[in-house]
Amino acid sequence: SGAADEDDEGVAAEGPEEALPEGKLWVPKLTKLEEQYLAAAKERQKENITSVQRCWGKEFKGDAFLAKPSVIAFDDFEVGKKYRQVIEVTNVSLTFNQFKLLPLEDKYKEFFEVQFEPPGRMSAGVTRYITLWFLPKVPENIVTTFPILAKTGRIDFPLRCTTKKTILTVTPQDADENPLIDFGQVLSGESGHCVLRVKNTGALPAKFELEPEDPGSDLLQAVSWEPQKSEFKAHGTTSISFTFKPEAVGSYATALRLSISNGAAGDARFEEVKRVLLRGSCIDVPIYVEKELYDLKTCIFGHIFRENVVIHNRRSVPMKIEVEKPKQIDGQLQINPVLAYIQGNKEQAIQVKFSPKEDFLDKNPQYRDQTRKSALGAFRIPVKIVGAEQALPVHTVLTGTLTTNDLRFEPSSLNFGRCYVGSTAVSRMTVINESLLPQRYVFTRLPSYLSVMEIPKDVIEEQQADSRGTETAVLDGGDDGAFGTLLPGERRQLCVAYQPEAATEMKVKMQLKAITGGLSAREFAVACRGQGVTPMLTLSHTNVDLASIPSGSVSTESVVISNVSKVPYTMNLVLPPQELSGLKASPVCVTLLPQQTQRVQLEFRPTEDYVKLLELPETLGAEEGDGEAAAGDAGDGAADG
Repeated sequence: SGAADEDDEGVAAEGPEEALPEGKLWVPKLTKLEEQYLAAAKERQKENITSVQRCWGKEFKGDAFLAKPSVIAFDDFEVGKKYRQVIEVTNVSLTFNQFKLLPLEDKYKEFFEVQFEPPGRMSAGVTRYITLWFLPKVPENIVTTFPILAKTGRIDFPLRCTTKKTILTVTPQDADENPLIDFGQVLSGESGHCVLRVKNTGALPAKFELEPEDPGSDLLQAVSWEPQKSEFKAHGTTSISFTFKPEAVGSYATALRLSISNGAAGDARFEEVKRVLLRGSCIDVPIYVEKELYDLKTCIFGHIFRENVVIHNRRSVPMKIEVEKPKQIDGQLQINPVLAYIQGNKEQAIQVKFSPKEDFLDKNPQYRDQTRKSALGAFRIPVKIVGAEQALPVHTVLTGTLTTNDLRFEPSSLNFGRCYVGSTAVSRMTVINESLLPQRYVFTRLPSYLSVMEIPKDVIEEQQADSRGTETAVLDGGDDGAFGTLLPGERRQLCVAYQPEAATEMKVKMQLKAITGGLSAREFAVACRGQGVTPMLTLSHTNVDLASIPSGSVSTESVVISNVSKVPYTMNLVLPPQELSGLKASPVCVTLLPQQTQRVQLEFRPTEDYVKLLELPETLGAEEGDGEAAAGDAGDGAADG
């Protein structure tokens, strides 16, 4: 049988080669029964190695042990040196647990040495220490795991080893991440300075060389830099200083080539060529104004408006400036300071205080804006500033529009005349906004016997359509006119109602406060006069409610009229047309003696025509809507055609 086995093994060796597991040179050939036994043995071993942990009815899930540090890292290693890392392993499960070390990957295990004594069973919260030695032999990064096997399962702690590297950050840069040196504007004869900073956050230094791409560039004649060759130190910042000293006015641009190499091998090797952009311009005017035009927008007469005219000095030395124009106008146009010194590469604000009066443009016609002749109140004030060592003056302009904050009232005063107590006298008033800015207004502290109401738009339109120019007595539907907003040039008609509470003379002034464009507030007064008179005839009630009834029915009510005077009066009752109101009264005309009373019977008898009259506006509205829809369809059809 032994000979037979040897023959079988020989045959197996002479047959075609089969795939072998990694690191294995020979695998014995098993029979079917042996393979079954081996699989069963592995399953039993697996069940004996790991198990589910339960404590007090709670099942533990997750990693039973935690490592500190969580990532085992050997950064910036050098070949030939030895590094040590102490790892704290803590039992974070619910109860007792234990672990053992598993072998590292075959291709990395020869670089590490482990010092560890198995602790046996460990209570929850207990910590053990593992000492891991790293002996690098090649300059290559290692990314693997440090495995352990706990009673609850396998745990892999991350293990990372990285070589020394060169990691550079260059500032400043442009949008394409190219190093950029921008000198901006430099005066002729002066010099501009810029610095290119290169920060090396890695542990490996690198040598560099900075040389021009185009040796014939004009900018290179005016630019110098230091150093041209050096080294970017590890964990340090290197500054390359550039100096630009132009002689001819103009704009310049060129590029330099920055060659970098650290001379390392393997993964630590770093070689790169960067393109450094250089640009700058040469100018010859040191003093300039920040804005060529300062817009003061809309200015109100009698109010103060301020603006700062900012002057800049491009030179590195102070310069003297003086405001030649405009000349100051006492109480209206003030400039401070007129004479000043601007420090080198600094700025100076010239404060302008503008408080125009209504005759400002009449007395100073040279400030009228000739480019806006159609705009009333448009002004344009030129400003001229000269420097002590600068032949070319600096010019700017103050522009804007002057306006008033007046409100005009038509009529300027209201006289209600005689009005019976309990009755109401109405007077119309038009408020006109004469400003170029919107004005918000409100009537303040109105007495109880005066009220302001806005006239409905339909009433105004009806009056404008009436060629006779008669006023409409129906004012229902108007908004509260005690406050509102008037647009520039708007005319608004208001209705002021006077309802005397006693038979006394009324002589008051209505106070109106207006805010113009959020810039200024102003108060106006409208004089009101009237006389309250005791009525000769009194009514038992001034409001009669008649029941809603169907067509053909009758609803009646009565009103008692009394003569409280000492002389007889004849009363004539004027009713709306019967076809419009459906009302009848009896008696219509009667003479009342002193202290006499008379009952007047009111009768409401709606007819079919009256009911149709009430429905007529809705029918007309529907017909008008249909007509507009038809017109719209016709218009669409014409457009499509």
